[in-house]
Amino acid sequence: MRWEPSRYTDIPVDDLSRDEIEYALKVARARGFNSVILKLGETSFSATLGEAEIDESPEFAGVASQPKSATVKSPSVGYFRPGRTVVEVGQLVSAGDLMGEIVALGIANDVTAPSAGKVSEKLVSDGDAVEFGQALFTLETE
Repeated sequence: MRWEPSRYTDIPVDDLSRDEIEYALKVARARGFNSVILKLGETSFSATLGEAEIDESPEFAGVASQPKSATVKSPSVGYFRPGRTVVEVGQLVSAGDLMGEIVALGIANDVTAPSAGKVSEKLVSDGDAVEFGQALFTLETE
């Protein structure tokens, strides 16, 4: 793909690298999109693409169909304890479901699911020391 700035609008692209823009355009073309908008802070870039055939090459296989995920993170420093119901890999959870607690100095902070999904990873066990923001579970949210 050749870089032709005259074909694109909404430039400046100071904070977006040429490689990032070219990759986004390549993926968009491969998936049959007719336009692209990239934003990074105040910097934005948009392009209108011509007709394109969908590229099923291995490089882009599954780019659009990868499952979305969400990470359940620790709300505080402390020790992980399971909730009333122990959450296991493969279990379906709803947004707001109690997934466990973080206990510090006798105070328990609830760990809740940020969105609905299926638990794909359980990264902690009962009694594990955890840090603020540490990943505890991974959910498939698709």
